[in-house]
Amino acid sequence: MKQIKFSFLLTALLSMVGARALAHDIEVKNADGVTIYYYWVNNKTELSVSHRGHYYSDFSNEYSGNVVIPESVTYNGKTYPVTSIGSSAFSNCYGLASVTIPNSVTSIGGSAFSACSGLTSVTIPNSVTSIGDGAFSRCYFARENFVNNSTSSSDNNWGAKKVWIPDSVKDIFLNEAQVPDGNDTATIEKLQLAKVNVAHTAMLLFVGYIDAATSMSESCGGGGGSSPESGWGKKDDEDERTYARRCLQMAHSMCKPKPRQRSFHR
Repeated sequence: MKQIKFSFLLTALLSMVGARALAHDIEVKNADGVTIYYYWVNNKTELSVSHRGHYYSDFSNEYSGNVVIPESVTYNGKTYPVTSIGSSAFSNCYGLASVTIPNSVTSIGGSAFSACSGLTSVTIPNSVTSIGDGAFSRCYFARENFVNNSTSSSDNNWGAKKVWIPDSVKDIFLNEAQVPDGNDTATIEKLQLAKVNVAHTAMLLFVGYIDAATSMSESCGGGGGSSPESGWGKKDDEDERTYARRCLQMAHSMCKPKPRQRSFHR
């Protein structure tokens, strides 16, 4: 069985895949007492793991810690197999640390784990034959903690740009990113996501993907600050940690929201 492991997964582009327009159908606690949300598929004979509510953005961080998805769920006295993870099911669950996917699952929907910035451990079983676009966008993993045993054929399924970040600087990107100046979001979840966007922009700068970093910052509402000058890169007298912090400082400026235009009325 072929195993594919990634040292550090970063995805640069925001997912554009839409969420389900219907609410989850049922919610059932797993063996650990964690509530998991599902919707019916295949004429109500199977279940797909879902986000909570009508849209994935209705709630943030509804899944956190270590989540074990069961192979089957008993509901109203009847047992149903869990055969898929739906689009955006875990999207924006930054408190999710690890997820266990059972062998009953055959597909993972687009953006299923998008922006799960705290996700550190995933094992995809060989039962999975389809992984949607951007399934793990804006996530990163240690080499030993991300194992893809699926038969999904190509990296295109990830909808992701993967880059290598040295372990010696990873803590800087994870712990020192700040919310951009001028960001007036009020909720904790949105503030956390704003910091994640800064960190990901900084990582792209660190590896020299200037255009991707610019696209990343603009896609999350930035563009109101300074941008990297021609020839951006690590200076000869810089060590990696100093350069990482300079990338983070630049990313903080790049992700600053554009000033709002004032409207004048006569």
